[in-house]
Amino acid sequence: IELFCVDKAVVSTQSTGMAESMCINGSRCLDWAVTSGLVRSIEEVDSVASSVHSTDGIMFPGAITDSFVGLPDNPNSAHQVRAILEAHVFKSKLLVDSLADFYGPPNRIVADGGASKSNFILSNLAKLSNVNVLRCNFVEGSLMGAFLMAGLGIGWWESFEDIPDTLEFQVFQQNDDDSGDILKSFNQWSKVNKALS
Repeated sequence: IELFCVDKAVVSTQSTGMAESMCINGSRCLDWAVTSGLVRSIEEVDSVASSVHSTDGIMFPGAITDSFVGLPDNPNSAHQVRAILEAHVFKSKLLVDSLADFYGPPNRIVADGGASKSNFILSNLAKLSNVNVLRCNFVEGSLMGAFLMAGLGIGWWESFEDIPDTLEFQVFQQNDDDSGDILKSFNQWSKVNKALS
């Protein structure tokens, strides 16, 4: 997921942050999930992960490369797939928290990039971060934003207001009432990561 925020209404009066959160090991594990038969295709990852209410104690911590923690003798593949997706969510949450330490809490998260195709990841990131998450209609929206800002810098447009609106967004609403399970999982995952670091 690439997390960025560009909003015409706030560029002139507030700072706009952009950061990239890459989960390369998680992406590689999703590919592995397909080749090992946990899922038939990347397209079904969201539905498989959502078919179970939790990971049943299985975690995919970032401190270890390509490894699961808490794997029982006969694991359910849906729990493993959910653990991989939750790791994406949790790593993105850590990035949001790190940026908030320097710039204050975000008023929204705008996501693009490959992992932003996942409704599971974005809806859980909204719950966990307690802010709305917007998915860009253009998978490389941050690249488009940088291009548009560069155009402004070299004079293609006279002002920010002249830049054409090219991006549209789908909103994943924060939901304080529904964040308990994902918050509990995040806290457990964080403890495991700390212990393994």
